[in-house]
Amino acid sequence: MAFVPFVGARLKIIWAYHHLKLLNTEVDLALKSQPNAVVGQIEPETGDKVYRAQMTWQPPREWGLILGDCVHNLRSALDHMVWDLVQLNGQTPDSNTEFPIYWDLAKYGLKGEAERKLRGVSPQAADLIEQAQPYHAGQPQGHPLWILRELDVRDKHRSILLTASIANLRDFGHYGDLVEPVKWGGLAFEDQDEILRIPARTHAQGGVQPHFTCDVAMDVTGPSPGRPLREITQNLYGLVSLHLHYMEYKVLGTSPSDTSIYPHVSDTAPPAAHPPGCRVTEQT
Repeated sequence: MAFVPFVGARLKIIWAYHHLKLLNTEVDLALKSQPNAVVGQIEPETGDKVYRAQMTWQPPREWGLILGDCVHNLRSALDHMVWDLVQLNGQTPDSNTEFPIYWDLAKYGLKGEAERKLRGVSPQAADLIEQAQPYHAGQPQGHPLWILRELDVRDKHRSILLTASIANLRDFGHYGDLVEPVKWGGLAFEDQDEILRIPARTHAQGGVQPHFTCDVAMDVTGPSPGRPLREITQNLYGLVSLHLHYMEYKVLGTSPSDTSIYPHVSDTAPPAAHPPGCRVTEQT
């Protein structure tokens, strides 16, 4: 079969998109039924108004299999891209050929690892890959490429990727100055986790109107704990697609505005502008 540059990487990205869309659909259907809630009640001991998470539902473990497939295809797309870059440069790929991902500048050149992985790649393409490395970011271990690498390693070698239900304070409105500031408890992962506390005097003053969100996020045991699942998968998909598009533009001269090679991009399912609201129950 004739060599077609980057066709394998394109197909990997498209296949990852199918998994992403399936996962987004599952999440949306689950959240529409509002299985979890936030309960607000007066705390007898203090008189504070306290809002706690009511977690009656957690995502099924099977979602981790869909997430793992999505992540692995995106990571593989980068490796396929490097494999083809070697051939485009008139060289022969070998068992070391892959897309390097490093969060530490010192480790990028440690024992020539990156050099072995990119052996046969043109200097221009090698420079573009180096410029994409997470260690250029202010927070390298929070860089999407590093997260992609960590998720893929965990799914392949350690355990199924887990997702979790979360509840959070989106914002709150109030009238006038607060007598005492409200206290945000952070993301709620467990049932009865405290999300928001309105001190008694502030509550008596009235006018505080909190708004909460319920969503599905990465589990606390993995990279980016608490980050909304749909947001992180969409970002990873977009990042890998962008890297391939840019490499095609630089190496093959394909215009980045030419979306004909990605017929699915018009059918993307980006995360909602705001996570879905939580059902709030007020108890006396």
